[in-house]
Amino acid sequence: MKLSQGSFRADAAALRAVRAVRRARGDTLSAGDVSYRIYLAIMLTIIVVAPAVRTSVLGAAPVLPDLVQQPGALAALLTATTAGVVFLGGRGGPARAGLPQLDLLFPTPIARWRLLAPPVVRWLLAGAALGAVLGGVWAIAALLRGPLPWAVLVSVVVAGMCVGVVLVGALLVGQVGLRTRAVLAAVLAVLAAAQLIWGPLGDPWSGASRVLELSVPAGTASGAAGGVVEVSAVHMPSLLRALVMPVAAALVVVCGAVPLAARLPRELLREQAVNWDAASALALTGDPTAALARFGAPVTMGRRLRLRPSARLWGMLLRRDLLGLVRAPGRSLAAAIGVASAGVLWAVAVQSGAGLGGAALMGAVAVAVGSFSVQPWCRGMVTAAGGAGSPALLPLSPGALIAAHALTPLLASTLAVAGGAAAAISFATLGLGGWQTTPDGFLAVWSAPGFAAVLVLLRAAAALKGTIPLRLLAPVPTPMGDVSAMNVFIWTIDGPVVALLVGGALGAAWSAGSPVAAAVTTGVALVCLGAWAYSRLRPSLTQ
Repeated sequence: MKLSQGSFRADAAALRAVRAVRRARGDTLSAGDVSYRIYLAIMLTIIVVAPAVRTSVLGAAPVLPDLVQQPGALAALLTATTAGVVFLGGRGGPARAGLPQLDLLFPTPIARWRLLAPPVVRWLLAGAALGAVLGGVWAIAALLRGPLPWAVLVSVVVAGMCVGVVLVGALLVGQVGLRTRAVLAAVLAVLAAAQLIWGPLGDPWSGASRVLELSVPAGTASGAAGGVVEVSAVHMPSLLRALVMPVAAALVVVCGAVPLAARLPRELLREQAVNWDAASALALTGDPTAALARFGAPVTMGRRLRLRPSARLWGMLLRRDLLGLVRAPGRSLAAAIGVASAGVLWAVAVQSGAGLGGAALMGAVAVAVGSFSVQPWCRGMVTAAGGAGSPALLPLSPGALIAAHALTPLLASTLAVAGGAAAAISFATLGLGGWQTTPDGFLAVWSAPGFAAVLVLLRAAAALKGTIPLRLLAPVPTPMGDVSAMNVFIWTIDGPVVALLVGGALGAAWSAGSPVAAAVTTGVALVCLGAWAYSRLRPSLTQ
């Protein structure tokens, strides 16, 4: 015991000495830097976070009764999200440290848990805060439908915090290794399938879904006249029993996160630190595509597969892109899951019973998720876009070459979106997991080609974006400090913002009940996105 106390004090003294050296070298933030970061956080909260939360509350309030009628699907969604987060741990997670710390401090006798505890704690707090925000959005949306006890609202926020902490724990477990990620993701996938078939079970995600279900009692469902019908109050013992598993899982994650992080090998942490440093530098210079490319693993499978030349150039390019998908099965599978999930969200969005606000919200989320997930299928298109303006190696114009490489992601996205929408409709028709029959959801299958074309055009516009102009990187001095980072931020988020706007418009149009108007809206969106992508290609053609 005395030895452990002495080691603890020695480690604390060593870390204090390291911090003193950093302060002496001026590595700490100045008062101006701190005030600028506070100012930036406040402005982003006012301009971005607050409107997004308000829109989410107003869009979620009409569809809460429909969501809680499907508790099994809600639990499966939370479980599947956790499975996806596990895979993200292979590219980085809560156990993070800078290269100087890894090279200089990790070989010292200082306990590794002391070096990794601060970032792990920060990630846990961030996950709990994000979960609390999402739970608060659900709670306020439920409160808009009728009065609820404070205990219910607090329970929803607590459940959201617990799910956020569990997601951070899944990300940390994903850092352990490929085998651990594969086993845990497979177990969670099986659990999600069981939740879809049999409804909520005795797991933390099912407990959180039960809390969300109890926060919207059956009496708050809309009546025939569109009003709110009052019935029984919430059963508090059931609410407390539902909270047991999420709270227990969050406590397990909090207690085991730092010891697990201390067991990770230094070589793994150093590899992830190198990728994060390079990706951060690229992101700060306004090149998110190159930043995301840093996290791609080298291709090791399918090296012996060969592509035979063909007289038909477009067919050969199509087979070349398909070969690229086969050689990167992990990324291709992740893209298929993401785009199929977007198809499920799209099927929910086009239901006329969801209301225009809910349909617009779900459509925006579906397009945003799909445009981000389809990126691994668009690597050939990105390569062709990067070579626009250079001497052509093939007898095709830059626009035709990009269009040829867009065939593979377009076909694959169409199949994935239609498959996801058809799966959602099948569960609705069979009544599994509490789903109800939704005949309007078949519109999601027929609109899958247009939805997939929107995703591919968004990726084409992103690929043709190019590097940020140097004038936007110039310093912008203000009394609060240099705010040139705002220019980089605005330059970076234009694609996600357009995806949300287009998705909201398409969701509202397809849920309005007029297929002709919806088809016209989709056509207008495709024309506008195509013109946007061509406007970015045109400067390369004139060089």
